[in-house]
Parts: sequence; structure tokens; C-alpha cells
Amino acid sequence: MGIGNLENVVDQLARNGRSSSTPVAVITQGTTHRQRCVIGELHNITEKVRTERLEPPSVIVVGDVVRFHESLDWYDHNRCF
Repeated sequence: MGIGNLENVVDQLARNGRSSSTPVAVITQGTTHRQRCVIGELHNITEKVRTERLEPPSVIVVGDVVRFHESLDWYDHNRCF
């Protein structure tokens, strides 16, 4: 999954009833010193990831759990855009 399939994932979630305001996070290089993440919503996450030029490997997190990224952030929330 990840960035290579992000557009398809977003499309399928929308087609299957997810709201366009559903929170989404894309995390690249997770658990390393190079970790970065982009936080958005279903309707804008693809463009945000493109703008920030995230690269694989990555993980996509979808749903309300994304709203907890600051309180659960063990690394450095300043690296989330």
C-alpha cells in the first residue's frame, strides 16, 4: 500500500462511503530519524503528500485515530505537516 497507491486508496474509501472530511495521515520512513508525516483529510491528502514530496516506504492511517497524532507522538510532531 502506501504512497504508490494513495490515489486508489482515497478513491476506494470515498466510493465506499467514507466522508471527504475523514482524517488521514501518511507517514514515511516511520520509526527512523528520517520520519515525516502529512496530516489531512480524504479530500486533500493526495495533494498534500505531493506538495511535501513524501517518498516510500510509507504507511497510510485513516480515521479518527489521526486526531490523536499530537498526544500520541513519540517522535517529533513538528515533522507533521
